[in-house]
Amino acid sequence: MRKYLLMLSAWILFFSCSDDSKTVTPEPGSIFKVEYIQSGKYEDYKKEIGFSEPLVYEGTAVETGLIVNDVALTDGKYVFVTSKNLELLKVTFNTEPKEGSGEMAEFVINVYRDGKRIDNKSFKVAGSGVMKHSWEYKSK
Repeated sequence: MRKYLLMLSAWILFFSCSDDSKTVTPEPGSIFKVEYIQSGKYEDYKKEIGFSEPLVYEGTAVETGLIVNDVALTDGKYVFVTSKNLELLKVTFNTEPKEGSGEMAEFVINVYRDGKRIDNKSFKVAGSGVMKHSWEYKSK
């Protein structure tokens, strides 16, 4: 009888334990961060930075929308991040001088994938015409 009780206890113990070795599969894609810096007389320029998906301002839950224009770009530096992993991020940057301006301004865009800088774009303008740029960044 003791053997049966021991076997029953072992059987209950065996089937009552959960499977703790569940494998965590990472979400596909990458987290992207876009750093936008403007200096000089950037107020003299119409500018917009666009994204294929709305990003959030770093450290907040506030979404950017697909396009951020010069009305919202009044400070010298902004950092935007993806709120989820993405397979592909498209970034556009357009600028043109406002009527009657011609002072020097510089615009810098740094792109990071999973914490590592993967691209750096820098544009110095002095009253030049319309500039339109676009880039695509894959998760890997």
